[in-house]
Amino acid sequence: MKHLVLTCGDPGGIGPEVILKALLEVGKNKPFKATLVGGACIFDDPYYLKWLQPIEKLFGSKFDKVKIDIGTIEKSAASASNGRVSVEWIEEAARLVQATQCSGLVTGPICKEALMMAGIPYKGHTDLLESLTLSSQVTMGFVTPQFSVALATIHIPLAEVPKQLNETGLIQTIRHACKLSRRMGHSEPKVAVLGLNPHAGENGTMGTEELWIR
Repeated sequence: MKHLVLTCGDPGGIGPEVILKALLEVGKNKPFKATLVGGACIFDDPYYLKWLQPIEKLFGSKFDKVKIDIGTIEKSAASASNGRVSVEWIEEAARLVQATQCSGLVTGPICKEALMMAGIPYKGHTDLLESLTLSSQVTMGFVTPQFSVALATIHIPLAEVPKQLNETGLIQTIRHACKLSRRMGHSEPKVAVLGLNPHAGENGTMGTEELWIR
């Protein structure tokens, strides 16, 4: 049976509610063990008990909580303490996976502003997990039963995207997309590259990036 570890995201935002609702809904249909990493601001908050109590009843002995508390949490606001504790939860969850105590990691949404306020040098889960796992050349992706998406750039202003695109990066993204597709059971992956401009620039008439990004 799979054992998933889930993080509650940013405690000042919608993260805890999203992860608890998802855990309760998915747990009704698919058997697995679950470890939830959060803090007293969630586990002891009456607002979240309406989901926590049904989760504990549904999973029984297959559900566990890891409590980590740091600083004072600010509800409905971005703060340095919120940013720090959300990263602590991710780090603990990653440690559990690396120690093979859990087989997969599910993360609740975090606040990039809170990370910056805390002086944390990461813009999101992707580069944080890249560092924690000592990985290189990682790609963010989204998977659905119909099709999947791999991103060539992440967490930068739209105006900066053309400057970040290059042949090496695009080839890496395509290779990772193929690798993911094969892991999902597709022996012959099909990859389509989305153009930056309308009609992929139409040979320079609607943008020139497609001409020089080769």
